[in-house]
Amino acid sequence: MAGGIQPLIRDPVVGYRLDPGEPGVANPTRASLSAYTVVRQESRNRARLRSDAQLAGRQVLLVKTDYKVRRVGSFLVPVGGLTTVVSRERPERATPAENLAATHARTGQSEQGESPNRREAAREMAALRAEQGRLKDERRALEQAQTSDTPAYEAARTAARSVEIQRRLQEIA
Repeated sequence: MAGGIQPLIRDPVVGYRLDPGEPGVANPTRASLSAYTVVRQESRNRARLRSDAQLAGRQVLLVKTDYKVRRVGSFLVPVGGLTTVVSRERPERATPAENLAATHARTGQSEQGESPNRREAAREMAALRAEQGRLKDERRALEQAQTSDTPAYEAARTAARSVEIQRRLQEIA
């Protein structure tokens, strides 16, 4: 018995490397706990990438994570992951004229009129009127909520939202 008794389960320590520029700490961990380590890091990446897209004013369409799995010791271990976030410009950022032009393109309507599908244009106009009414109500509520004892950060946030509402109302009009 030169080798002694071999354990039935091998649980070696797995080391990790972060991608260049990726925030976080890559602590080594046992193979049995590596799933938690990799999933935690990739969930942070998902949140960071989604937040970056939303802060840039984009609409997030898809968030997907693929994991790389290998056998290490007695365990199938996730050893890394690839997180993908697909986003696009927000459609409401377009001006009403651009929205109408897009509707014309979809329905085959010419610029002069003679629409084969006027219901679509009427529906879009009704949506714009509804948005205009909602924005006016929100602006009125913001003006009423402002008082002299409102904290500075709240007043700044309210002022910024009022400016954004005014800009959107001008686009709609």
